[in-house]
Amino acid sequence: LLLYCGPYDIRDVDLNSKYSTFLKAVLWSYSGGKDFMTNQEFATLSVVDYVDADFPPAFISAGNGDPLEVHSHSLARMLSRVGVKVDTLFFPPEYEPAQPHEYQFNLDSNEGRLAPAVHVAEIRDAVIGEQAGDRHGDQQHIERGMRQLGELGRQAIRDRRRCALRPAQKQTDDDQGENGDAGPEM
Repeated sequence: LLLYCGPYDIRDVDLNSKYSTFLKAVLWSYSGGKDFMTNQEFATLSVVDYVDADFPPAFISAGNGDPLEVHSHSLARMLSRVGVKVDTLFFPPEYEPAQPHEYQFNLDSNEGRLAPAVHVAEIRDAVIGEQAGDRHGDQQHIERGMRQLGELGRQAIRDRRRCALRPAQKQTDDDQGENGDAGPEM
């Protein structure tokens, strides 16, 4: 399952942020009314409340300049806690230029090209397994893109290699990273 920059937990909406106009417009359009924060039926939108071990494996990404990024981190944590395989591509808060909402559609940028390279490799692994197809070629393509991103890319390559060598483990509150994320940036 590929998940990019969605509103996965209504409780994470900050209507006082610099993105408040955007968030109000999006949530009003999703809910059909201006009372979306108090509407009990609309509260069922919070996917994180319905995650269990039967949720499909997921690839989650959001830009560090996306007002919905916090939702992606929340969902990744919840999936990890219940033992669902989840791979992520997040940019550190200080990453420049900040990656906006739907950054992955900007295929003129290295970051925009990196996201589909990673999720195509993930899909290939999930659908046909690592023994079929050119897994080595996918990994080379991903690593080339990360190198173009500089030191942060090199760190992501190290994290990705380390994570690829072990199965996903259940995440607990005590396992959260310094920023409350579900582990390595990718």
